[in-house]
Amino acid sequence: FVDVFIKLKEDPGKMPLDLVRKAGIRDARRKYDLLSGSVPLSKLAQLNRDPQVVSVEAPEQIRFSPPLDVTPGVDAPIGSSRRIADAPQVEKAVLIGIVDVQGFDFAHPDFLDPGGKTRFYRIWDQGGDSHPAPPAFKYGAEITQAHMNAAIQAASDPAIGVAATQLEPQSQMVPGSHGTHVASIAGGNFGVCPKAVLAGVLISLPEEDLDRRKSFYDSSRIAHAVDYLLRLGKQLKLPVSINISLGTNGHAHDGSSLTSRWLD
Repeated sequence: FVDVFIKLKEDPGKMPLDLVRKAGIRDARRKYDLLSGSVPLSKLAQLNRDPQVVSVEAPEQIRFSPPLDVTPGVDAPIGSSRRIADAPQVEKAVLIGIVDVQGFDFAHPDFLDPGGKTRFYRIWDQGGDSHPAPPAFKYGAEITQAHMNAAIQAASDPAIGVAATQLEPQSQMVPGSHGTHVASIAGGNFGVCPKAVLAGVLISLPEEDLDRRKSFYDSSRIAHAVDYLLRLGKQLKLPVSINISLGTNGHAHDGSSLTSRWLD
């Protein structure tokens, strides 16, 4: 199987089930005149010739480049720092969605409210299997705020001796993770928007799986992440701001890729 975006000749108004069946498409999702899903390699040529189809496009491989450490030896604990200088403090509630890698430390003090509970509302671990997948998606694990707070409460018992993120693990947990770092800047207690509701989507990118021939970590996962975060925004009745700190330098730079069109 290979993940694809499919441009249809017209907006079918509903899922084109005949095309999905003929092409053997798994996990099909439709948005206007675009279709996404996983197609058997043996069916690709047939799909491309179908009279309903304008084009078939492979998603772009996504990459993560760790930031360079240009100030070695400098250690400024976030709890002792001031808020980001001159940042506009947004008072109105907003859902900030972070699509990133390496895991989210939901129990870090920068994400705890005055009662010691996490301000993370959801984490969709796309590579996880510890909980059921989110509604409307068929892979990964959705870690709820209740799961996270239960882990924080349990970890507060000295007899347990285990961190909350080990009691409620994610498929990637890197110390000083990039996902945690970005979430802190955007919506931590010392960040730009300290009153935000937070949600994370972990695009699990284990180093050993980055070979394109073995990997399904592509831009279709980013499209699904954005769809998921917008669903959460509707559920909470909040405006949504999304940050994606990973990607690739591929395709045209004019928004014409089917990934870009899907997001638009």
